Amino acid sequence: MFILKNKMSTLSTYDKMALLRLAYKGLEEGELLEIAKLSRFCTYPAGHVLCHEGAYEDVIYIVAEGSVLITQKMDVVDGSQRILRMGDKGDLIGEMALIQNAPRAATVTTTSTCTLLEMEKKDFEAMLGRSPRMALDIIRITLDRLRENDRTAIEELQKTNKLLRHLDRNKLEFIQVAAHELRTPVTVLKGYANL
Repeated sequence: MFILKNKMSTLSTYDKMALLRLAYKGLEEGELLEIAKLSRFCTYPAGHVLCHEGAYEDVIYIVAEGSVLITQKMDVVDGSQRILRMGDKGDLIGEMALIQNAPRAATVTTTSTCTLLEMEKKDFEAMLGRSPRMALDIIRITLDRLRENDRTAIEELQKTNKLLRHLDRNKLEFIQVAAHELRTPVTVLKGYANL
């Protein structure tokens, strides 16, 4: 794994605290300080894959600087992907896979040089066990994401439905025009045949 030299090595616990306050709005200072002690800053280049969809991985990330792209496979055959969302400062990445002991549900790729606060699974699980507020905060974040994903999916379905209605209308118009155009010469031929 390629990691750039940590340009944020001068960041203090205070900087971690400011980021953690942004990420976890329901935690107390003591809980945030404990998370700060268990985590570290790492910097990755643009295009680096942090999470691989379908893989079991053991790190949770919080974006400190830069942005990430979260995508999900749409079609295994052609490899097409759907963009779920962009992540930026304060966004949690990979928490649900760790909570559920499940593979990653999406691929996360850095879109620029990106600095992240990282915590290992064992430390994350220990914090969840000690802090019910952390679990509630993650549930809140997850529900907000689900709502946003549902809203996006509904918008996509509405656009697709509109396109399908338009295509169906075009098909019906074509059939009507073709039937009319075929009837005209057939009627003329039928008239000559009757003569």
